Amino acid sequence: MNLCSGLFVAACILFSFCGGESCCAQGTLSIETLAEQARREYTAGKFSDAERDYRELTKRDPSNVEGYVYLGQSLFRLEKYSESVRPYEKARELERNGSKLTSDQHRILVDQLVMAYGMSGEMKKARSLLDDAIQKDPEYPLNYYNLACVSGGWPTHPCTGTIEAASTLRLFEG
Repeated sequence: MNLCSGLFVAACILFSFCGGESCCAQGTLSIETLAEQARREYTAGKFSDAERDYRELTKRDPSNVEGYVYLGQSLFRLEKYSESVRPYEKARELERNGSKLTSDQHRILVDQLVMAYGMSGEMKKARSLLDDAIQKDPEYPLNYYNLACVSGGWPTHPCTGTIEAASTLRLFEG
């Protein structure tokens, strides 16, 4: 076996040992490859791996709003509620500064941030965020449901209201 053949065999073994993924440090993957790998990990429920890769992605691409949203999602799914606030807030900052989210993505971001604040015991911040969300998006019923949860003592008491009941709260908001 010549040197080229030996190196090729070694590379193939290394590649298959890694399951087809690069064994090199995350820093050597392209941003696109790293983002795709993190998405696959998140989708597969490998939230610790997704957290690691989304941290690296947002470090290398600090303007990646989706990276911050999914870093927050990964942390939230790992029940690291307080930790999830920072990437969610960074995503909101990027959105305010021109990064685009669809209406649905924005709503999900706000919902998750409200829940992260609530689960962290930051009820005033959750309430303030909801007041702003209701003012900007008064037709979105989940904002009223979340408001009922925050107003009802959540997270220590489970939120037992319904979206229909919660949406009536807007009649009494001043």
